[in-house]
Amino acid sequence: MDRYVLGVDIGGTLIKIGILNETGNIIEKWSISTDTSDNGKNILTDIAESINEKIFENCLNPSSFLGMGVGVPGPVTEDGMVINCPNIGWENVDAASVLKKLTSIKTCVLNDANSAALGEVWNGAARGCKNVVMVTLGTGVGGGIVVNGNIIAGSHGGGGEIGHMPVNPDETVRCGCGKCGCFEQYASATGIVRLAKQRLKDKKSSLLTEYEEITAKAVFDSARMGDEVSEEAVNEAAEYMGRGFALIASVVDPEIFVIGGGVSGAGEYLLKKIKDSYYPFAFKPQKNAGFVMAKLGNDAGITGAAKYALDCSGYCEKNNHYEEKELLPAKEDVAGRLENLSEAEKKTNSVCAIKSLLFDENTIGGEVQKKIDDLKNNPVVKGAVFGEISILNNDDVIAFSMEKYGQSLIAIGNIANRDTEYSIPGQMLYIWLNTDKKVDILGNTVKLKPYQFVVLEFYPGDELPG
Repeated sequence: MDRYVLGVDIGGTLIKIGILNETGNIIEKWSISTDTSDNGKNILTDIAESINEKIFENCLNPSSFLGMGVGVPGPVTEDGMVINCPNIGWENVDAASVLKKLTSIKTCVLNDANSAALGEVWNGAARGCKNVVMVTLGTGVGGGIVVNGNIIAGSHGGGGEIGHMPVNPDETVRCGCGKCGCFEQYASATGIVRLAKQRLKDKKSSLLTEYEEITAKAVFDSARMGDEVSEEAVNEAAEYMGRGFALIASVVDPEIFVIGGGVSGAGEYLLKKIKDSYYPFAFKPQKNAGFVMAKLGNDAGITGAAKYALDCSGYCEKNNHYEEKELLPAKEDVAGRLENLSEAEKKTNSVCAIKSLLFDENTIGGEVQKKIDDLKNNPVVKGAVFGEISILNNDDVIAFSMEKYGQSLIAIGNIANRDTEYSIPGQMLYIWLNTDKKVDILGNTVKLKPYQFVVLEFYPGDELPG
């Protein structure tokens, strides 16, 4: 079965969505408007409805997707909480949980600049590089830092916010963040226009006076034609860029800087000025850092978000499989525990047996562990462990059910040294495995290899036996 991944890039005006394959090729992409009314209350619902409709149109289902990554214009904590996104009105939004519930697809969230950086590393200008800094020079300045292939998000979701590095202690004009002298005040499109306008006050002759509205593009175009005011503004901006990149390099030591955003449209003209400004400020070991323009454009966000979803799922692109995560004891240990469970022990330790066989609280997390602790009086669990009911008509099965987001879970395990089949009640939605990720599923039948465990998640409303 072909497997896909979803990438979502939430912007203040548009939300870009893409379906990608496991190698990062975009199969289909589209966009919807960003409804920022009522503090962005409808954004997640709109995204889910659009995705569910597209899945239906393409005759797919949620199990066709390895996951969904979502880039948001604001800081995201390690546990996926979106702290603050003023452009869309969000504050403390658990976007991952909401979208998973609405789409039945595992979802993870990251900052949009980090997402763009991952995209360029995966399939763009920094492909093949492990240590990368991406800088987006637009209305503001965003940044994404990748070290050893991993995004640096920081403890509070503020990793990579290079636009707010203080680079000029003498600045009196305040940045949008409330501080003075931020990198963004000089390196952004807004900052470049500000520097040009400051110089226009003292000089009457400039090509910029011919423009109805002065933009960063107008400043660069005029500078190329030898306009003194524009050249001075561009040179000052480039000097701050060189300083700022040297500061970043002193901490991160990247192989390459990737320059994106609207200002990057100035191309090689800007790139040369940045390099010339960077070299005098750079520490000797970092002088050889490369500088390139971003390649993916508007696709960087959805590409990086999709890559983040793959990383969260445990998928290993190099070997085209999932990295094995040891959530269960060794098969010999599992078999031994079951053989040693006497009838008396089963009656007193049913929940403990399930916990020890199927879950590890250090890897699964406290929420699921608490759910399992609450199973003590569950009749399905008791019936399965005590042998009072036969859920799957096989003596070699440990099974239980619990509720999570309104959906039912069943865990089964083949503890015999032979291949076997199990009949599954209801409609299967997700499969989580502890060993071989390739499981044969036909209708309501699942084939398990020896010592293989599987957790099945069912659509809400399906009744489990017992």
